Amino acid sequence: MTMELTNITILLLGMLCVAASMPLSPESIETTCQQKSNNPRGNIIPICNATTHHFVPKQCDNETGFCWCAEVYSGHMMAGTHQAKSDFNIDCNSHKGTKCEQNLHEVLQQLGSGNTTWIPSCDMFDGTYTPTQCNFFTGQCWCVDEMNGIKNGTEWYALNTNIDCVKTFAEDEVISQKKTEKYLGWLTALHEITELLWNDLMTMDLSRD
Repeated sequence: MTMELTNITILLLGMLCVAASMPLSPESIETTCQQKSNNPRGNIIPICNATTHHFVPKQCDNETGFCWCAEVYSGHMMAGTHQAKSDFNIDCNSHKGTKCEQNLHEVLQQLGSGNTTWIPSCDMFDGTYTPTQCNFFTGQCWCVDEMNGIKNGTEWYALNTNIDCVKTFAEDEVISQKKTEKYLGWLTALHEITELLWNDLMTMDLSRD
């Protein structure tokens, strides 16, 4: 059930990100910020830029007294920026965020030009790539390294597939560790053989003298 909810969350995030990237048409297509502002969940009403209608970089919740930096197209809260308003000392206009958050921003910037690449999903707590990534244009999902977003393994999954990428990555790590241990064992054996051959050669040279 948890993995199914995770996949649904990723799907909804992707749909919101696509909507966020859309330029305003004559029919005034709403951005994600406008949608959330017009239909707020809870007490947080996002602040939208008056010109672009996207999120302003610095968002605040006056009721709780906390502020944070937001990715301007999706509203994603940048990792490590959630601070009390009275102590807030981050310049959100220049804050770059993590590798995943920078990747997310770059992708969303290009979506309006017809780019159909995948939209990165970033962890809301530490800003790393979520283990499961999906391309909503192709309907494919895959597992990635959380630090760099690089695909792990060769498997591809459909959007509705129940994937446990954390478990998959852990199993790959065990396999990799076993391969490393085997390789180190082979190197140790090779070193011992080389040392024996070297000693034999030295003994032969001494006997000739």
